[in-house]
Amino acid sequence: SLINVIYSLNNLIHKLKRNSLYGKTSYYGKDFHGRKTASGTIYNMYELTCASPTLRLGTKIKVTNIKNNKSVIVTVNDRGPYKMDNTGKAVFPLKSHPTRIIDLSKAAFMKIAKINQGVIKVKIQKIWMKIYQF
Repeated sequence: SLINVIYSLNNLIHKLKRNSLYGKTSYYGKDFHGRKTASGTIYNMYELTCASPTLRLGTKIKVTNIKNNKSVIVTVNDRGPYKMDNTGKAVFPLKSHPTRIIDLSKAAFMKIAKINQGVIKVKIQKIWMKIYQF
């Protein structure tokens, strides 16, 4: 239900505010290169960005590969990752990916892992959050 989704998202946000968040990440590359992101910018797989289902657009986070301790600082500029069907298309209505907590740009992923690894375990630390003025 919608109430459960809101509760889950709020729980995730509170965990991140308190300390680090642990989970899995992958990357998105050429299929999205040049497309408009949720923030209105054009996705560039060579920039250090990421997609998050819950973090405010413009937030900067430090993403650390648990295995090798390499890290990268990225800016949240898009929404996702989303659950996909077996053809690689997003499932509608959109649902958060069941195992990945963010998707990194290809360049960001390559800073902390070999591209052929596909999915890695990471630690995420929020280092700066954009504050909106109304």
